[in-house]
Amino acid sequence: MSGDPLGPADNGRVVRVVPGERVEAALPQQGGTGYRWILDPLPPGVVLVGERTDPGGRDAAGATGRRTFTFAVGSPDVPVRVTARLRRDWEPPSSAVDVFSVELEI
Repeated sequence: MSGDPLGPADNGRVVRVVPGERVEAALPQQGGTGYRWILDPLPPGVVLVGERTDPGGRDAAGATGRRTFTFAVGSPDVPVRVTARLRRDWEPPSSAVDVFSVELEI
């Protein structure tokens, strides 16, 4: 997959990738609220190779920033699902206020 990173509009999509390819997902979050995107455990064949948080505009308190994850894809035998949940660190995954999930078809 090349080009723009995956985002909220790609939620639920099946994305075709080739082994060794990198996939990037950029998700909006308001860090000041305590909510941030947290990954579920990654399936075999998918490795997190980068993660960054970009704050929103510095002039606006509470501005929406984004959290970007970069994955390297190996060669599992079956499609795999990558899921992130928008939640507070100290709360359980079931408390997520939003979920982003894509299936990587390799």
